[in-house]
Amino acid sequence: MNSKYLFRYDIRRKKVVNDCTFNPTEILKSETPWLWAINNQYENEDDDEEDNVGKWMIFLGKAHVNSTWNKIKEAIKNGHLWQSMQFAQI
Repeated sequence: MNSKYLFRYDIRRKKVVNDCTFNPTEILKSETPWLWAINNQYENEDDDEEDNVGKWMIFLGKAHVNSTWNKIKEAIKNGHLWQSMQFAQI
């Protein structure tokens, strides 16, 4: 994965360690099919929290994709979500 398409947040340091400012509607599928947003919430933990994650999909009109993606990235920062991938729109 190319880091320019990755938003990574360090939960422990409360710091963005890799910022991706692209919006889904600005990326060509031929360039990359996905944008990623992740945090390190479950790194090095002994419990099985990671086993509780699942797949979810949100279907939005193009007018709402970018604002929703920014809300998802904010949820990653707040620890409400662990990771997310957004399909490139163009």
